[in-house]
Amino acid sequence: MIEKTRKVDYLIYYLMEGCKILREHGFAEEANSVCGEARRAVAKFEKALEESCGIQEPLLEVESRRTSG
Repeated sequence: MIEKTRKVDYLIYYLMEGCKILREHGFAEEANSVCGEARRAVAKFEKALEESCGIQEPLLEVESRRTSG
């Protein structure tokens, strides 16, 4: 499970970096679209985890605390 979580962390990181690069090169609208789709996909993933594993805390909140604290 830890290895799968690590893969999800990497996926989210690379999506964020890709959006950053898009914005830096003048593609803010496209970056916003990609980020929006990614957020919806992560929300679906979190819901599936909650239903199958009983995980109560959303992954994005855990990740934001990890990077800010």
